[in-house]
Amino acid sequence: MQPSANHTISVSRLSAVLAQWRAAAARGDAAAKQCSAWACVFGERSVNTPDNQRGQAILQYLLEAKEPVCNTAVLITEDVTLILHGAGVRVAAPLTKLEGHTIEVVEGVEAAQARATALLAGKTVGAPVNEFAIQEGPFASAFTELVRGAVPSESLLSAAPVLGELLFVKDDAALGCVEKAAGLCCAVFRRYARDCIANEMSKRDPKTLYDVRQMLYAKLERPNTIQALESLAVDDFSLVTGLPPCLFHKGTYNSQLNVDEDTLKAACNVPIHGDVVVVRFGVKNTGYTAFFGRTLLVVSAAPSNAKEAYQFAYDVSAKLMELLVPGARLSDVYAGAMQYATNQNSDLAVLLAKNFGFSTGLLVLEARGTISEKGTAIVADGMSFVIRVVLESVPSAGGKDTFDMELTDTVIIRGGVAELKTKVARKLAEVLYEDLDETAAATEVAQQVRRDLSKITRQGQSDTVMISREAQREQELRQLLSELHAEFVAAGGKKGTQTSTEEYRACDIGRLSLGELTPYKPEDRVPPPESKGGIFVQTDKKVVWLPVCGRAVPFHASTVNRVDVKTEGGKYTMTVTFHAMQEANVGYKLNPTKVFVKELGYSSSRDVFTDSAIAIQGIQQRIKNEDAARKRSLTSASNGRLTVTPNPLRLPTVKIRPPITNANRQNKGCVGNLELHANGLRFSFLGGTPIDMLFENIKHVIFQPAVKSIYVIYHVTLKKPIEINRKNVLEVQFVAEVMESSELASAARRSFEEEVQAEERDEMRIRQTNKQFITFAHAVEERSKIKTQLPTNQFSFDGVHARSMTMFKGNREVLWAITDTPAFTQSVDEVEVVSFERIIPGSATFDMSLILKDYNKPVITINSIPRDSLENIKDWCLSARLYYMETTVNPNWRATMKEIREDPDWDPWLRGDGWSVLNNVTNDEEEEEEDDDSDSDSTYYEDDDETSDSDDSSWLEDEESDPSSGSDESDESSAASWDELERRAAAKDRQRDFSDDDDYHPRKRQRAGAATPALPAAPATRPSKVPLNMAGRAGGGAVPPARRF
Repeated sequence: MQPSANHTISVSRLSAVLAQWRAAAARGDAAAKQCSAWACVFGERSVNTPDNQRGQAILQYLLEAKEPVCNTAVLITEDVTLILHGAGVRVAAPLTKLEGHTIEVVEGVEAAQARATALLAGKTVGAPVNEFAIQEGPFASAFTELVRGAVPSESLLSAAPVLGELLFVKDDAALGCVEKAAGLCCAVFRRYARDCIANEMSKRDPKTLYDVRQMLYAKLERPNTIQALESLAVDDFSLVTGLPPCLFHKGTYNSQLNVDEDTLKAACNVPIHGDVVVVRFGVKNTGYTAFFGRTLLVVSAAPSNAKEAYQFAYDVSAKLMELLVPGARLSDVYAGAMQYATNQNSDLAVLLAKNFGFSTGLLVLEARGTISEKGTAIVADGMSFVIRVVLESVPSAGGKDTFDMELTDTVIIRGGVAELKTKVARKLAEVLYEDLDETAAATEVAQQVRRDLSKITRQGQSDTVMISREAQREQELRQLLSELHAEFVAAGGKKGTQTSTEEYRACDIGRLSLGELTPYKPEDRVPPPESKGGIFVQTDKKVVWLPVCGRAVPFHASTVNRVDVKTEGGKYTMTVTFHAMQEANVGYKLNPTKVFVKELGYSSSRDVFTDSAIAIQGIQQRIKNEDAARKRSLTSASNGRLTVTPNPLRLPTVKIRPPITNANRQNKGCVGNLELHANGLRFSFLGGTPIDMLFENIKHVIFQPAVKSIYVIYHVTLKKPIEINRKNVLEVQFVAEVMESSELASAARRSFEEEVQAEERDEMRIRQTNKQFITFAHAVEERSKIKTQLPTNQFSFDGVHARSMTMFKGNREVLWAITDTPAFTQSVDEVEVVSFERIIPGSATFDMSLILKDYNKPVITINSIPRDSLENIKDWCLSARLYYMETTVNPNWRATMKEIREDPDWDPWLRGDGWSVLNNVTNDEEEEEEDDDSDSDSTYYEDDDETSDSDDSSWLEDEESDPSSGSDESDESSAASWDELERRAAAKDRQRDFSDDDDYHPRKRQRAGAATPALPAAPATRPSKVPLNMAGRAGGGAVPPARRF
């Protein structure tokens, strides 16, 4: 019998589970402290097997499986983990060892009986005892008998809640599964559920709630039948068993998540009508759950206080996300949200459900992970939650009936904040519907009467306001600014990240400034007796004792810049110059407010300084060598060794860039094989030492297929450099040519059929090579849990970042240019803001600068980008949540960033005080923005932001904007033509000495030396906080004049 599955125990996940066990015991959890071992089992699976089992979740998580692993069991102690499996499952021990912990794998319960009995002897074992009774199959029965026989009943504890808590914190791969499930929830709602519900509500003879719910259920089972999701790989997605999709309107709502089918059918067997409609559903990705719920309001039919109630629920949900920070207890989060709700509206606060959500993942609805009074878990990075705000039985204004509301979202905790993963249709303006019945009736009447030609537009008879794509971008940009400012405030007002102190610790002066270098111990005699005679150099301590005002003062040799000894008029002088207020001085960077000594001078009638100067220089050379060694160890890749796998998966016949120059003559092109091993990649080639790259040192993996190119590229960006050609390299790529770049000239001419056959062979070679690379990339992603970055369709632009023009591609996570050398890759998460420069009417190109969140790192500039790429890049910025600015010149970023670093009150996202000044955004625009938002539901956008999300990548995103969406070409061409006409008119005016306001009369020339009339004083406004070197670029002459129409 062939094994049905192959699995390997994840060392990192096992280590995390053990750490969570120890953390729970340290917090005083009684069961975690009492248990010295854990036992879990999952037997055979059938249609009646219940989901959400702790033992099944523990095993699936440890084995990194995409679905529950049947006929497996695990025994975990502080020192040993024993995995038992049946004959139908193959489990392998990891090649990487876990320090201080042994991992053993045994096939069959009988074969492991002796080892398991010895392992459990004398221990208190925690287990999901109630789950033992529902396990199916002989394997689970044998394991249960083994545990009950080896452990006395009083030592076998029912500790299922603790086991559930061990899985609250997840690794990046598990969080990625939650994100994918949340992305599918948003895509289904945006592309099907919202329109389906609206269409049924507008019909005169609508279907019942239950029938519409069944239509939604069918689409959730087969999401690739939804328009624009046809290419979605659905094998890893499934519905959440036990938490069925639900659809309610006023009077039918049930807040219970696990409502049974019969109850649901009985309550919802009525025609759907538009008033207050609630829809909720959940989706799993490889077992990890995301949940989604929205309330839709039909304006004319909903109670008049429905908008107020929804806004209240929205505010409470936002407050919950603000309170979900690492270190907070869930019960405290619940109490804080309730206090906020009571302060906002005490009448609605009493109608809130007694539970604001729960931890999600492989397990849901765990009692310890609920955001309620009973929630005992501590929030930490790596957790994921379903935030669920429910208002039940809200009295209708002016009526006797009630209505209900629900707003449900999925968030993950990362980087100290709660990241919202279900962003679609949350705001009040996005869930409002016009009176669909009146709209349908009005349409019928309009078809019967004569059309009013004065109201006919290119969209038909409509009074809808038309705005351009650029105006839509401006609205999205203002909204993004508000969201970034809210996140900035929620994170405690911390400004851009600073360089890690690890870089400063690489040098002695940095360790000294951080207080980590103390040359003297408490028992040392200070000052030493030798210092009383004058200058004394203590070589072993790296300290120079210098007399200051009659007292010996110690100075560490790393603080000394140079020592000069001179003879002047029969006297010897020594000048000791220190590192003072200089940008290169690490001590000044860490202590900018301190006073620094610049230099000390000494003189003597005899030469008592030369020996001291030589000793100081010797210490400085030793410090320099030690600093260089520490820096090399800090910046170079770790010394971990590659664990070689027999017969690894290979990507054959690829070239490496940068090429290895010391390859022998038989391999001048340095062609070799890229191999996938247990914990990294290896490039082996003829005539040289293999090059290894460990997964732990890989930052990005980028796959760029051969589309209108002769190369297929598999690019690896490293966290720390490796040595190739005696140089440190961070960017390594493996390339295969899919066609010849040139053909040999021959006398024979090919026929048309031969030309067609040659093109077909080239296309076949391209498809096969692309498929070979993508298969290897998927295998690497599966083993390393590092996401393979794929370019977004139709997003690319040309620019210069190093030497010559090259093509840039990217997606919402990474921007790259890897076709030419040197390669360029930049993570979007590291970018704070984007600046478009030289945006001048009529110019053919512009520049783009990327300002990083680490203000100590230099600004990255991409030059000479074609002007027709600007709209596409703006859309990409909005989809990646990058705020962008436009200027007419190139700011002096070096001086600007210096001022920002020195400004303790710098707030990058405050309206009118941060980056927005370059876009002329002030606080006065807030009211205008609110007005625009209030009218947004009646505005028609020429470019629908819900166009196809088609992307070659294997993940789903939930942002509304798409960088591949087309811009308003007609508006752009019109703007270009007006600019051209204005430029020509201005040129003719200058030739004729005409001005714009003199009715075409010749302008009088000003006499030489005449005083220039003073400009009128500008009205007094609140001063904006902007660096001085940017102030002249933010307004005034930097802004081009308005166009004349």
